[in-house]
This record gives sequence, C-alpha cells and structure tokens, in this order.
Amino acid sequence: MTNTIKNSVQLIGYAGKDVIISKLENGTKKATLILATNGFATNADDVRTKNTAWHKIVAWGRMAEDIALVAKKGSLLKITGHTKCITFVSAKGLTKKLTEVTLVDFIKLSKMA
Repeated sequence: MTNTIKNSVQLIGYAGKDVIISKLENGTKKATLILATNGFATNADDVRTKNTAWHKIVAWGRMAEDIALVAKKGSLLKITGHTKCITFVSAKGLTKKLTEVTLVDFIKLSKMA
C-alpha cells in the first residue's frame, strides 16, 4: 500500500469562489480552489443545524488547467486528493498550521435538488 492510498481524501462540496490560477517562475501552473462541505446535526431539542467546513484545494500542471476550466463559484464537485499539513509563521510572528488537499482527480456533479 502506498502513502498516497493511506493519505487519501474524498470530498463533495461547492466551490466557494472561482478557481485562482497562477504560474510559477519555472512555468508550472498552480490552481487554488476553496471547497465548502456541509454537515448537519440535530441537538436534544430536535433543532437541526448546518455546519460548513472550508477546504483549500491545490492542483498542479495539467490538473490545474482542467479544474480552472470546469469549476466556477457554486459548482458542485467531487474531489479526490491527499492531505498536506503546512506549518508557517504569520506576519504577526505566530506559528500557524493548515491542511490543504492536493488534487488527484475531480468530477463536476449536477447540482442536488
């Protein structure tokens, strides 16, 4: 079993905004997508609440070009990728951690009713 299979994630959600595509000095294209996934919970009083989680998705090369063509704000997407944990120091000098998903594959879905 490879590390990619062990570190696999699949998400279904909506693009929070249009894909941002950039080009590195070496010519490699990078796409960044923010994906919103929703979960629901019911409390003891039978009140149902919606919880939205936001995920940073990054794609490289040809995958970056493909996702930029297909995904627009509000697109419903099923993405497959692997997680990458990043530690950095903020402008205020605080050490912060974030997790991003490196895109391996995606499908644009029809919007759910």
